Amino acid sequence: EYTNVGGVVTVTNAGIYEVTYRTQFETNGISGGTRSTFSGQVELNEVQVPGSRSSCYIREQASSLVGPGCGKTVFVTAAASDNIRVTFSRTVGTSVGQTKTGESSVTIKRLR
Repeated sequence: EYTNVGGVVTVTNAGIYEVTYRTQFETNGISGGTRSTFSGQVELNEVQVPGSRSSCYIREQASSLVGPGCGKTVFVTAAASDNIRVTFSRTVGTSVGQTKTGESSVTIKRLR
């Protein structure tokens, strides 16, 4: 059981949660050849969960057909009312990018 408000999942019960995320990025048809690294990570109460970061390399190009992606599965020990969220950001470089529409997913399962 959980609530989801604005992309933040608040768990109702304490336990161990399996959190899996994956996404693809694109530069939305912007050309220029700038190279950057984009990353995703799982956060528990706005603090990065150790080992949850995954990164990919992207290069600005006129075609948006290339969509490098990243993803990971981690286990999170959470207390009742803790907040879990997945964030994505550019971590290196200056490319203008975004997550690709319809190409992201997050699954959260309570194991015990």
